[in-house]
Amino acid sequence: MMFNALVVWLTAHECTALVLDPSFKQALAAGRVHREVGFAPERLVDDLRYDIDALEQLGRFGPAGSGPRAGGDTGMRSALFADPIDRPRDVGCFDAFAALWERLGIVREELMEGLDRDLIENVEVHYVRYPEGGYFQRHVDDYEANDGAPSRRSVSFICYLNDPGAPAWTERDGGALRVHSDGAYYEILPDAGSLVLFDSMAVEHEVRPTRRERTCLIGWFHAPTA
Repeated sequence: MMFNALVVWLTAHECTALVLDPSFKQALAAGRVHREVGFAPERLVDDLRYDIDALEQLGRFGPAGSGPRAGGDTGMRSALFADPIDRPRDVGCFDAFAALWERLGIVREELMEGLDRDLIENVEVHYVRYPEGGYFQRHVDDYEANDGAPSRRSVSFICYLNDPGAPAWTERDGGALRVHSDGAYYEILPDAGSLVLFDSMAVEHEVRPTRRERTCLIGWFHAPTA
């Protein structure tokens, strides 16, 4: 039985509560990835997956491409994506997305204070589903360019929405976020409900070919260019 995730979540957690471990400041400043375990509780992940499945059945998912930095074509990436905002509100569980959106709003405020960055309220966000065999080749999410755009990607985030009731994700399942740094790399498994954050211009990364369906919500907090 579905429930109003927004009401339940905001009743149990005050909007002013901090959600990020303070270690995010040092990690992002050093060009590393910050991982927040349990960012989205299991009940909320379940409702978000219901929302994603409903949008998929409605035909709202399409092939995900890549930005100019990543080659600007679909060959860099094998995945499907959908807009969780510009969609029918009576399909799926929009309240679940709204609850996660509220939580991400708190993250934005903490990032602004902790990193001393001006991040605009408009957030770029997508549901993304990697089918078995899906991948995203090595890339950086954004770069400084004088192209007249009013803002650019500043902090990237991924909230993993894999089935929390399925067996725990292991290295054998593939689908890890591989982060490249100083000629080496490390990998982060897409554990359900966890959130990762990293600098959009500083972190080279890729999604390794997955052997299981891999579902997430991805997005970028933008900084003004002027």
